[in-house]
Amino acid sequence: MPTPNAPTSAFHPLCELFPLMEADDLQKLADDIKVNGQQEPITLFEGKVLDGRNRYKACELLRIKPNFTDYTCKDPRAFVVSMNIRRRHLSAEQKRDLIAKLLKADPAKSDRQIAEVAKADHKTVSAVRADVEQRGEIPHVETRTDSAGRSQPAKKGKRKSGAKRREGKNHLSESSQRQDRPQCLRRA
Repeated sequence: MPTPNAPTSAFHPLCELFPLMEADDLQKLADDIKVNGQQEPITLFEGKVLDGRNRYKACELLRIKPNFTDYTCKDPRAFVVSMNIRRRHLSAEQKRDLIAKLLKADPAKSDRQIAEVAKADHKTVSAVRADVEQRGEIPHVETRTDSAGRSQPAKKGKRKSGAKRREGKNHLSESSQRQDRPQCLRRA
């Protein structure tokens, strides 16, 4: 008999950010639940499993009633990532897939914001972004939102190489220019 807050239909799309366990790992989880009980409740959102897909499947294998709790906060995507990123051992490919899914969900977020959520380096996010933009899976955005909510240009402007050379002489103080010269060429 289902609990009052049992899911109305299987899984919320956000729980698919992470892959399911392999069959042997799922059996190990079921064995652990059989011995130690379900330690963490399955979280529901909009009547569907948001977090705990593997626990749900393990309870189904055991034919036991799982424990549920309802999600009541405001960012379900961040919740799913937070609950799973630390307890999963993701391969490099799985982490890149996660980054791609996060970018597809909100391409306007900065690389550093996505990196913080995915617990990855911002350069990795940048590389994944370039790849999915090139394949047309996400649009190229002119501005991105930083962690403070400000709109920033997606690409920084490039300096003209000639301007850098012209400025090269003037960017040092006169005294440091004098010290860099050989003793015989220094002016008083």
